[in-house]
Amino acid sequence: MSAERRILNFVKHISVALCYLTTIFGGFNTSLPFGLGILLGGLLVTVNFHFMCSSLEKALSPPYQINIGIAVAKHYLRFVLSVAVISTLTISSYIHPVGLVIGLSVIVASFMLAAIRESIRLFK
Repeated sequence: MSAERRILNFVKHISVALCYLTTIFGGFNTSLPFGLGILLGGLLVTVNFHFMCSSLEKALSPPYQINIGIAVAKHYLRFVLSVAVISTLTISSYIHPVGLVIGLSVIVASFMLAAIRESIRLFK
């Protein structure tokens, strides 16, 4: 398995685990809106990353299954939908904005863990 595939699979799996762990710890230690913000932010960014990976894989690996223009249009559509969902969640009073930001940061933490893991693997 290539390093790129290993990193992507690791990020996909660990982001879901981090989303649930941060939701459990954030929800139990604080209020329900805070935990719900973490959960919804983490799920949003994890699902968005999953669809982005599959779209780019279809567009960039032979045989090229979709046109690059279609892939770019999908990215812009996903971006607009993400902004709409984040705006709606922020405006509503059901979630805490700080919890949402923590949930959206799950993917960044996943990439950092993947980089640390691959660095250790390279130095062994």
